[in-house]
Amino acid sequence: MKKKTTKTPRLHATSVKLHNVKGRHQIVLLSPLTVIVGENWAGKTAVLDALTVGFVGYHPKLGKRIADTLRLHQPSADNTMEVQIQFSDPNLLNRIVWIDSEGKGTCKDSRMVSLDPIQFSVEDFFELTHEERVRRLLGATGQKLSATEIADCADKVVMLPTLIAGPIKAEWRARVASVMADSKVEEPLDNLTDWLKGQAKLAKAESSIRRSEMQAIANVPRGTFQGDPEADLEAVTAEMAQLATKAAELNAKKQDGQIAENELEKISQAPEPVDFAPLESAQRATEEKQAKIKAELDAARTTYSKLTNNLGDLRARRGTNILALKELKAATCCPTCGNKRMDWRDDMVREYMDRIASQDKAIQQSERDMQDVSMRGMELRKKYDEANIEREGAERQMQTAKARNASAQAVTDADKDRLKKQIAEARDVEPKLKETQDQLNALQAKVQALRKAVVDQACQRHQEKQMTTLEQQLVQSDVRLNVMAETLKALTALKEARAGEAMKPVLDTVRKFTQGILPGEFGYEDGQFGMQHGQDFVVWRTLSGSEQLVALTGLSVALATGTKFKLCLLDEMGRMTLGTRTAVVERLEQLVADGTVDQVICVDTTEEAYLESGFNVQEVK
Repeated sequence: MKKKTTKTPRLHATSVKLHNVKGRHQIVLLSPLTVIVGENWAGKTAVLDALTVGFVGYHPKLGKRIADTLRLHQPSADNTMEVQIQFSDPNLLNRIVWIDSEGKGTCKDSRMVSLDPIQFSVEDFFELTHEERVRRLLGATGQKLSATEIADCADKVVMLPTLIAGPIKAEWRARVASVMADSKVEEPLDNLTDWLKGQAKLAKAESSIRRSEMQAIANVPRGTFQGDPEADLEAVTAEMAQLATKAAELNAKKQDGQIAENELEKISQAPEPVDFAPLESAQRATEEKQAKIKAELDAARTTYSKLTNNLGDLRARRGTNILALKELKAATCCPTCGNKRMDWRDDMVREYMDRIASQDKAIQQSERDMQDVSMRGMELRKKYDEANIEREGAERQMQTAKARNASAQAVTDADKDRLKKQIAEARDVEPKLKETQDQLNALQAKVQALRKAVVDQACQRHQEKQMTTLEQQLVQSDVRLNVMAETLKALTALKEARAGEAMKPVLDTVRKFTQGILPGEFGYEDGQFGMQHGQDFVVWRTLSGSEQLVALTGLSVALATGTKFKLCLLDEMGRMTLGTRTAVVERLEQLVADGTVDQVICVDTTEEAYLESGFNVQEVK
C-alpha cells in the first residue's frame, strides 16, 4: 500500500487501548491521519466511542452519569471497562477506568488532555439555538471584550433620558460593571439582557397593577355632599349632648317616683304595734328553766368528779395490797417478828386477799355510779341545749316586735304626703321623657348619616390623592419601559455584532474546507446553517445526504481549530460518494499539513479513497 508522508504536528494521539468497550479488547495504533476501516458491526464505532469517553470523560450522546457511560460496558466476568490513550508526547497519558459493582458504578479518571464535548457531537451543534450556539463558540475560543467594547456597551445600556431619576441610572451602571467583569463575551451580555428583561417584566407588572388600581378607583361611585358634613356632625353631636342631659334628669325623676311608690306600698302594708308583756313573760320562763337545768348539770359534774377521785384512791390502795401480797408470798420469814415458821404467812395472805376482793367490789360499784352520773349529765346537757334554743327564739321574737313597733312609730303623715307628691311629679315627667327620647332617636339617625357622609368624603379625597400618585407612578413606569426597550435594542444589536464576529472564523474555516466540494458557498442566516444556491439560501436540513456530511465534516474541522488539541473525528465517511470522499480526504490532508488541525481520525467501510493519500489505514475485524 502506497503511503504519503506529511509534516508531523506538534501533538497527536499514537494509540488507543480498549478494554471491554462494547465487548472489544484491542489496541488501535493512530497517526496524525488515520482511517479505521471494517465491515458493518466490526467495531469501528466502538473505537470512536472509546476516543470520545477518553477525551471527554463521558459520552455526550449517552449522558454525564457514570451509569450512562457504563452502558458501553459488556457484562462479563470482568466488571471493569478501561480506555487508555497515549500521545506523541510520552509525558501525556489519558487513562480512565470504570468499575461496575452491583449496579453502582465508580470511575477513576486520570486524563491529561481534555476536549470539549461538542467536538464529538457536531450534529448536536446544529440543534442548538442561535444564542446557545454563539455562547458555545465564544466560550470555546475564550474571547474577551476589550475595555473599549465594555465602555461602549455600558454607555449604550445607561443611555437614559433625563426623566429617569439618578438612583436608577446608578443601579444600572453598577449592574453593567458587575456583569462585564466576567471573562466570557456572550455570557455577561446575556446576563445583562436577562436582567433588563426581568426589570421590564416587573415594570409591565407594575404598570398593569397601577392601571387596575386606577380603574378600581374610577369605578367607585362618587357621592354628592351639601354643605360641610363635618361641621354639621359637630353641631348635631352638641345638640344630642344637651338632649341626653335633659333625658337623664327626667329619667332620674321617674326613678324617684318609682322608689316613692315602693316605700308608700311598704308603709301601707306595715303591721300593727305588738304587746311586749307576753313575750317578756315567755322569755323569763325560758331563762329560769335554763338556769335550773344548768344548776343540776353543775351538780352532776361535781358528783362525777368526786367519784373519779374516789375510784383513783381505790385503785391505788388495791395496787398497794397486790404488791404487798406478792412480797409476802416471796418472803421466808415473818416481816414483823422474824419467825421462820410458815404458818403465819397463810393467815396474812388470806387477810390481803380479802382486802383486795373488798376493794374490787368497791371499784365496780364506783364505776357503776360514775356511769349513772354520766348518763344523767348527758340527759341534762340535752335539756340545757333545748332550753337554750327556746330562749334564743324568745329573744328573736322580742327583737322583731321591737323593730316593728319602731317602724310603725317612724312613719308620719308628712312622710306619706311627701311620697305622694314625688309619685305625682314622676307621672307628669313621662310624656316629656318620651318626647325627649324621640328627639334623641331622630338625631341619632341623622348622626349616622352624617358620619357616613364624612367617611365617604374622606375616602373620596384619599382616592383623588391616590389617583394622582398612581398617574405619576404610571408615567414613570411607562418611561422605564421605553428606556428598557431602547436599551434592549442596543444590547441586541451589540449581541448580533458579537455573534457575527464569533461565527466569522467558523464560517471562514468551513468555507475553506467545503470550497470546490459543495456546489455553493456555506453560510449562516437567521440563526441557521445552510448553503447559498443561486439567489436562494438552502438550510442545512434540506441539503442532500452527501452535502450534509461534507458540511458536518467542515464544521468538525472548524470546531476543532478553536481548541488546544485540534482533533477531528469523522464517522460514516462511507455515506459520501467516492469522488466527494476523495476530495474531502485531500482537503483533510492539506489541513493537517499546514497545521490547521493536529489530528484527523476517520471511520469508513473501505480503504479505496485513502490508498493514494497519507492516511494510516487501521483495519478492525
